[in-house]
Amino acid sequence: MANKITGKDVIFRRENSPGGGIYTDLAQLTGIKWGGHKRDALDASNVDSPDNYREFIGGMRDGGQCTISVVYDEANATHAQVTTDLESDVVTNYRIAFPAPISKVWTLPALVIDIGREMPFEGKVTLDFIIKISGKPTVA
Repeated sequence: MANKITGKDVIFRRENSPGGGIYTDLAQLTGIKWGGHKRDALDASNVDSPDNYREFIGGMRDGGQCTISVVYDEANATHAQVTTDLESDVVTNYRIAFPAPISKVWTLPALVIDIGREMPFEGKVTLDFIIKISGKPTVA
């Protein structure tokens, strides 16, 4: 049977200073969506391609991007840091930590590329931000 978990116990962390190895959990996390982890397919078709079918070779990989959602609280230092990261040109390490039974941690070198806030008439105010992964994500 495959290991199954819910997103409730997944943790999103930010490295406090580049290369420092100390991470802080992002407060009031409500969701993470990681998409676009992909690889380019380069057309290698030629006049000798069998049966006139295209042939492809692997190209560059793209770590994709993550959208992170939190219940917004500007007074919270981890939320305020998101704006600072958007203004910075420094790639920061972020981590997605999965609970047991998976117990894996993905480290994502990334830049904050977009920040949005939602303020519904009847509902919680949220902060959504997108990180663009720069380089290879690693898992341990």
